Amino acid sequence: MKIYVSLIAAEIYRDGGSLEARFRLSDGGFESIWLSIIPWDTPAEKAYGPLKVSADAEGAENCRMISIGSEEEREVIARLRDFLRAPKVDVPFAHRSDNALLLQKVAWLADEIPRRQK
Repeated sequence: MKIYVSLIAAEIYRDGGSLEARFRLSDGGFESIWLSIIPWDTPAEKAYGPLKVSADAEGAENCRMISIGSEEEREVIARLRDFLRAPKVDVPFAHRSDNALLLQKVAWLADEIPRRQK
């Protein structure tokens, strides 16, 4: 199983709230996770949809889709929750935000994946 060793980026995008987290893996590779926001008419309708994962440190917006309720989705959630138990943040200095804020974005991602639609 892949293990997230360190967080290298975490973002909430201005498209309405898509979430992304990028990790360095225990084997030296990378994994990026993108959870797309579904456009809404009012904030009460805010929901997430497609989940995409990539073995690329540059992001996962345009990569492979993960099916709702799939084993792969459960594995991603488990890796995120395992990471949050003992987090390590290694975001490059030029993009650095407060570690607590970066980790909050990862927690939101882990919380929203199981609630996503479509």
